[in-house]
Amino acid sequence: MSTDTTDQDYQEIASSSSKNTAPGFSVDDLLTGSHTFRFDRYSRREGFEVGKYLVSDTFTAGGYEWAIALYPSGKKDQYIDYVSLYIRLESEETDVNAVFELMLVDQSGNGKHKIQTQFGRLQEKQPFLMRRRGSQWGFGQYIKKKHLKKLGYLKDDCLVVNCVVGVLASCTDKEIEQAPVSCISDMDQAVMMESCEDTKFLDLESAARVIIEFGAPAQLQGLVNDADRAKFDHYLNAVDEIQQSIKTGQVSDYEAHGTRAMKTLQLVFQGILDCSTSVNQSDTLSSTLDSSSMTSSYGYEQQGGHHASHHELSQEQVYRLCSIVQRLNKGGCLGDCIEVYRISRKSVVDARFLRFSIGRWSVNDLQGLDVEEFAAKIKLWIQVAQKCYHSIFPGERQYYEQIFDGVRAVSYDTCFLAIVEHVAVELNNFADAVSFITSFRKLFAVLDLYKALDVILPEIQKMFYTVASENICQGASNTITSLATLVRKLFSSFEDTVLNEQSNSPPPDGTIHSLTEYAMNYVTRLSQYKESVTDIITSRPTKSLGNQADEQFLEASDRTSSNLHMIWIMMSLKINLMSKSKVYEDSALRYLFIMNNVTYIIKTVKGSPELVEMIGKEYLSKLRKEVLQAAQDYYSSIWHRVLYCLRDDGLSNKFPFYNGISKNSLKDRFKTFNSTFEEVCQMQSTRLVLDVGLREELQKLILSKLLPVYKAFLEKYGSRVQSERGKERYIKYSSEDLEDKVKKLFSEH
Repeated sequence: MSTDTTDQDYQEIASSSSKNTAPGFSVDDLLTGSHTFRFDRYSRREGFEVGKYLVSDTFTAGGYEWAIALYPSGKKDQYIDYVSLYIRLESEETDVNAVFELMLVDQSGNGKHKIQTQFGRLQEKQPFLMRRRGSQWGFGQYIKKKHLKKLGYLKDDCLVVNCVVGVLASCTDKEIEQAPVSCISDMDQAVMMESCEDTKFLDLESAARVIIEFGAPAQLQGLVNDADRAKFDHYLNAVDEIQQSIKTGQVSDYEAHGTRAMKTLQLVFQGILDCSTSVNQSDTLSSTLDSSSMTSSYGYEQQGGHHASHHELSQEQVYRLCSIVQRLNKGGCLGDCIEVYRISRKSVVDARFLRFSIGRWSVNDLQGLDVEEFAAKIKLWIQVAQKCYHSIFPGERQYYEQIFDGVRAVSYDTCFLAIVEHVAVELNNFADAVSFITSFRKLFAVLDLYKALDVILPEIQKMFYTVASENICQGASNTITSLATLVRKLFSSFEDTVLNEQSNSPPPDGTIHSLTEYAMNYVTRLSQYKESVTDIITSRPTKSLGNQADEQFLEASDRTSSNLHMIWIMMSLKINLMSKSKVYEDSALRYLFIMNNVTYIIKTVKGSPELVEMIGKEYLSKLRKEVLQAAQDYYSSIWHRVLYCLRDDGLSNKFPFYNGISKNSLKDRFKTFNSTFEEVCQMQSTRLVLDVGLREELQKLILSKLLPVYKAFLEKYGSRVQSERGKERYIKYSSEDLEDKVKKLFSEH
């Protein structure tokens, strides 16, 4: 975007600030014009190499055409930390005398514009002589790059530059004297030196000799891969000189040299591209899919360096290709080079994709893979997709934008899209084939793919934004929708399996069932995908559990749909375990089985913060109560037999005139207690309670009921058999012995 002011507008401004102008050279002698230009999307230009510049629209001042030239990385190597800024003569006329002003606009609102001007001291200066088209006036060290944003000059990724040009109205009416050296400032000397360098062009004969010299095969190869930039630029200067002479029509004897130069540039263009497509067999998946390449959006294998890996273009190659395109385009000879570039870079992208070894996989192929193979294939796809959308595609787009910048014959669709479209479609096709998987065991890999594609989708939409590329964006979006549907389907299949699985019998020792381990490992992994699962599972459970209390709990809960489904899975697991416990003929073993498995569920949930958040403490408390109830049922099912032996009933003799304790009955009662206690302990010694906390709780429960009754029985009746011979046959256990024996139960020895 640019704005121009009239000569009169600026004359008024200049006159007001130049009252002391020397009478021999004043503002009245100048024809002035000004121009303001916005350099938009500046951050995309910061990676420019030294010497490459941006140029504004042309504008008119004093009857001549001018333009602003801005070098984001400096005009020369010694200016690499600076932005260089110049005014260029774009007219074909020669020997134009002018004075200049450059201003970098302060966009922060503080009004601290950076101005370099010749208008303020006209009496001390001479107009600058611009000898020919391409001559420049300006500053190699105009401003340090790091100060652009800090000082308010760079805003919204845009720089605004204003320039004023004053052309001396007549060089014949007023004689211009050469100012003495003492009157020229250091800045003026620097400007003059730089401008003189800019106007050092070859004469036509020298340019023609260079064109012929570099037509030789050895020299031609040097233009392709010689690291010496000076030689390449030397040849370009010769081409420019020949093109300029042909364009102006001043000399017609060099048209053959111009044609020869165009053919040479076409060959060099092809040669540079051929160098980038040479195949290196070591460029395999392991060497290209490294951690750094996964996160870089602009690196494209460190393309900013002077050297590049096979298949990438180095900074030097991009510079040469861009320089060639500019000259071929001016000469009307770009033609076939566009197709050459498109074919070359497409072959590069296709070759790299093929070496990643994803291949073409049908739905049947993917169905036939086992879980680990399928997961590995998904992981590979994610890595390749990240590589393509974070590195390869942006790199190719950057090449296209830099090399063909300003060339109307080349468009996004005909160049960049044609290069990468095939690979983008292949990536979509693979992801779409995954959406037909039927095994819930592959759910986690599907979630990985869904999550990765969901993250990449904005990059896809940003990369493919034209009507011609709409199928790529729409394909990726449709695949995400299909994957979400697949996740819900596989999730439902897992729920059904947990509720209805009947194939495995419970373990004979009442420990953890394989279904419990599998289901809890599964939901633990699911909790790692909490965000994705929450986004996908949006409806509450509707399947009946056949348990009114559980269904009422779900109905009353205000938790998210995905959380309720996770609770539903645990409820269905518990119901299935209850059904499996009926296989045990021993009721005590049945309750131990329930305690072991429900405790395993609780412990697994507590071991995962994500699961705790999804399940909630309320349901964990409900499970805990069920464990305690199972413990009470366990005690009642077997230990009540032991406690029954310590009753008072049946110990009294009932004779006329006498009602006392029968020693024989008491002895039998002690013996019955001993045998029953030992029998129960022997039976329970083969039972395992794997959780230490549950084991201790169960032991405490038994002792809390058994010890008080046993102590009371001993205290009440023990003395009656103490005097008997062989009393140890009746009172075999002290309270401490009883406690020690119970505490050895339920553990592996």
